[in-house]
Amino acid sequence: MFDTIAEPLLIQGVRSRAEREALVAEILAQVGLTPPETFMFRYPHALSGGQRQRVAIARAMVIRPRFVVADEPTSMLDVSLRAGVMDLLLGLRQELGVGYLYITHDLAVARYMCDRLAVMHLGKIVEVGPTEEVLQNPLHPYTQPLIAAVPVPDPTYKREPPEIKGDVVAPINPSPQCQFLPRCPKSREICQRSPHPPLVDRQGHGVVCYPGVNMAERYRVGDLVWARVLEILPNGALLYLDGETQGFLHLSEIAEEPVNRVEERLQEGMEVLVKVIGYDRLGRPTVSLRRVTELDREMAEFHREAVEFRALLSQRVVSLPEPQRSEERLEWRLGRWLAEAEAALSNIRRRRNERLSRALGE
Repeated sequence: MFDTIAEPLLIQGVRSRAEREALVAEILAQVGLTPPETFMFRYPHALSGGQRQRVAIARAMVIRPRFVVADEPTSMLDVSLRAGVMDLLLGLRQELGVGYLYITHDLAVARYMCDRLAVMHLGKIVEVGPTEEVLQNPLHPYTQPLIAAVPVPDPTYKREPPEIKGDVVAPINPSPQCQFLPRCPKSREICQRSPHPPLVDRQGHGVVCYPGVNMAERYRVGDLVWARVLEILPNGALLYLDGETQGFLHLSEIAEEPVNRVEERLQEGMEVLVKVIGYDRLGRPTVSLRRVTELDREMAEFHREAVEFRALLSQRVVSLPEPQRSEERLEWRLGRWLAEAEAALSNIRRRRNERLSRALGE
């Protein structure tokens, strides 16, 4: 074990054997192989799987790196040993001030180990952000079913089947469009005619998706939206908001109606007015049912126009071309688009105020 752990020191110019032995003994104690003198000159076959993994960690940490790439460091260990190795890595992070790029296919491990999480699909990052934010509010159509597929320790829990279609796309000679496009249930026309989307940052939560970005900005909590009932479910209903975005109406949000009267209230194809109250773990807007009043009709029309404005502005921003001639030309285009956006928003506000005044006057 000594030769294995001391090799990085030798490469870095630590020639004194006594100094190398002292550094190896120190790092062995830090990774929990104590007393170090009994482990330093053992052979690999004399160690258990967990001990060999600690030797690998010691080899990486012996030169006191500032950054370590940890590629599935616990995937080959028994579940009983994983927690100990992960706690060791977290302890070394605090003790040595080292940062990790932790690569794993296990979302539970990523949640335990990482402050920030990046989700990759076919070699490209599709979503990145604070770990809890990504897990609780996934935006990308690949991240959403990935998180929904995590096993739940409840035999009575039933989940909806994922909406992903088709087979995994071959990574050889990928198309210039989004590589998730052939399997994406939320693809739009902009995905078909646009190159691979850029990473758009939303206050620290980035997503590589045209519909994903538009979705987050399209419907905001409190918006009133006309929706069409797509399917009646035992615990609620699936809806189409504005004819294209799938939303979910939970049974508890159907105001004071007995369970056996849900189908009397809602029927497939019926148009209803709903209020956006949040997003579920699949990224769909969750809504509550509204009793329609004249003021609600006016506000829903305003929200429809505001939604169209947000989608138009988001589409223009994400399709902004790279500056090919000069920065001045890019600034000119930005200025023109922002002027158009400001004029459109002023018009929406004016019409909203007129409708509210008329509705309240009646």
